[in-house]
Amino acid sequence: METPDILSLSKPHLKTSSSLPGTPGPTQVTAPVKAADRAPEEDTEVTEFPLETATEDARVQEYLEFLAEHDISQDDIASVLDTLVTEGDVKWGFDLLGRIPVVFRVRPTWVNTLLLKELEVSSPKLYTQFNSVVGMYNLAGSLEKYGDRTFALSNEDEFRDCLTFVRNLSFILQGRLIEQLAIFDRVVSVATSEWAVENFTTPRSED
Repeated sequence: METPDILSLSKPHLKTSSSLPGTPGPTQVTAPVKAADRAPEEDTEVTEFPLETATEDARVQEYLEFLAEHDISQDDIASVLDTLVTEGDVKWGFDLLGRIPVVFRVRPTWVNTLLLKELEVSSPKLYTQFNSVVGMYNLAGSLEKYGDRTFALSNEDEFRDCLTFVRNLSFILQGRLIEQLAIFDRVVSVATSEWAVENFTTPRSED
């Protein structure tokens, strides 16, 4: 669900892992869980986990349109691919509400594993419950900096600490963070797709 004034937020800027001193090393690129940022129109029972039905090409085109609406150009996507190839990681920095510095990182694979285990245990019956679990796990797995707090992600205990932090944020702040994470996840997803490989075959740093 779109927030009317999301475009008033400053455009996120990309950082490589080397630009933030004291940050963890490169993390493996993982595709975002698409249900994280898609609010359902109504609560209905979840009989099984949603299946991805769109082809990759259709999904990439959908993401490209979404990103264009949020002022993310194909040059930005090419830069992300270049950074991932040359640095192994990419950071996404922005000021939440124009005041709170936030940095996202690419989620490691083991966070997705924890999410799947949680969904198996909690078995959410409504899509809103399902989306809430997915959103909080994706957010905790991606949040590296919020204000003056930084979050390492080298083990499950550190992840749980960050998960507790994001769960304790106000609903409005959670929503704004998830909106920006939806943009970041789609940038990474497109940058690591076959479409990007075909269109940005030469890393830009080698030009």
